[in-house]
Amino acid sequence: MKVSLAHDGIVLDESNIVDRFLDPAVEFGPRPDGTPVDHAEPVLINTQRLVGQAAHGDHEDPEPVLASDYVKANTDLATMEAASEAARRAVNGLLDRAGYRGQKAPIWNLEEPGILATAKIDDGFRYALGLPHKLVDRTRPATAMAG
Repeated sequence: MKVSLAHDGIVLDESNIVDRFLDPAVEFGPRPDGTPVDHAEPVLINTQRLVGQAAHGDHEDPEPVLASDYVKANTDLATMEAASEAARRAVNGLLDRAGYRGQKAPIWNLEEPGILATAKIDDGFRYALGLPHKLVDRTRPATAMAG
């Protein structure tokens, strides 16, 4: 991080670092520039209707405010868009707790293009039948889908 920030003229003073952590799932290899060659951490794929079970990041109880791709958002998928929305909700929650009365970060509904409607219906049927997505690599062995 220190080297990366230095390219932008930002100096990271070692005395400001409290702790550091590197995910053990990140594997570095023989690349000369030291970039990761693999990341063994499993990818989260939301289960059906997960959005109804998750908490909003800007809840009103005294618990910490959360901002991540797994809190309730209008984007029902673990994406950067959902994480960005969660961050805006968290900031708004902090502003509310501080009594701020000015303009807050905007929150908007996800607008899916109409062209996706047919594909979503087809995907829903395939999911209900336990079939893989149409774009699944058929050269690999099929696995049972969780329902």
